[in-house]
Amino acid sequence: MQNGILALGVMLVCLVVATTIGCSGFEAVPGSARTRLLLLGCAFSAGMACLGMVAALRASERARRQAAILFQVSDMLHGATTREDAGEVVRNAAIRLLGGFDGSLLLSTHTGDRVLCATGWGARWDSGLATEARIDRNECWGLKRQRPQLNETQPGALRCVHARAGAASLEMPLVEQGELHGLLILEAVGPRAEHRLRAARDVATQLADALARTIGAIALRERLRELALRDGLTGLYNRRFLDELKERLAREATRRKSSLSAIMLDLDHFKQINDMHGHAAGDAVLRAVAGALVGVLRCTDLMCRYGGEEMLIMLPDCSLGDAMERAERLRARVRELSAERDIPAVTASFGVASIPETSTGATDLLAAADAALYQAKRSGRDRVIAAASRPAAQTISLIALNG
Repeated sequence: MQNGILALGVMLVCLVVATTIGCSGFEAVPGSARTRLLLLGCAFSAGMACLGMVAALRASERARRQAAILFQVSDMLHGATTREDAGEVVRNAAIRLLGGFDGSLLLSTHTGDRVLCATGWGARWDSGLATEARIDRNECWGLKRQRPQLNETQPGALRCVHARAGAASLEMPLVEQGELHGLLILEAVGPRAEHRLRAARDVATQLADALARTIGAIALRERLRELALRDGLTGLYNRRFLDELKERLAREATRRKSSLSAIMLDLDHFKQINDMHGHAAGDAVLRAVAGALVGVLRCTDLMCRYGGEEMLIMLPDCSLGDAMERAERLRARVRELSAERDIPAVTASFGVASIPETSTGATDLLAAADAALYQAKRSGRDRVIAAASRPAAQTISLIALNG
């Protein structure tokens, strides 16, 4: 800043000298008119050089400030553990670095066929006019090519289908090791919109690269965690996942004074299937049952492979009566599988328990469902049995009915 002021002062002095030499009529300055004109040219050149120095100093200061912000962003992104964390860091950085543009950050879905808006900034976002909630991959040249795309406004320009009419936009795909993780969009309107976007491209590229690396690392951790918590054969959650989640579900049900039900199921005579048809056929049966049952559950229900051919379904906000009805539908669904698919005939037995009707906590809930399952096995298999109600729950139910 001080250097800029000094340069500006030198320029002004030079301009004053030039004006005095070139315009005054006094004869105190020695030399001919040619000498005075030469001095005038030198003064003007010095003034222009000072202007160039000021511009260079300003550009240097701007570059230094941008580098400092990008360094801070990189440091903050190293601490981001979720996509939401990373999105918030980039939003704050974009406001500081690219505050003259409207912008949005869209992240890829698990299928990779579209990106969904995670956050945004600028006048359109603040006023609620931003509309880039979802972009399909086939609508965006940046996503299809995995390269930056500038949507210009002049006639004949190649523009994405989703680009807003009358606005220029710069789209930066977030690509890490060939994998697409999202899209960073900057938008500008008015005179020289494309020029302003081109000038911001270097900063936007650095921001997009840093974000892509972070999102890629987060996605890798998520995949590794998913592999650790999923059963390799059926794709269901494994028992480790259940152990991490069951207490939390039970506490949440107690806090909200709602029900939490558990359905424990076991495939009948599964050893005979392995013995008669081979383990490959047994694996096919397990995969078929898992896929069929997951397909009819609610999005809030959780199903895991509890061990061997035994599976467990946790149903939040589901009473014992509703869980019994669902278990009956699931039992019928298992019986239908052999007719639909090329697998050996299979049936399953079900045990159902619920908080607060039969149990008080997560451990108690699973034990009650397991006991009901074995009762169904002893009673002839291919049936649904409910765990016995707690005395306290029976008393509460009677009071509610009589009240």
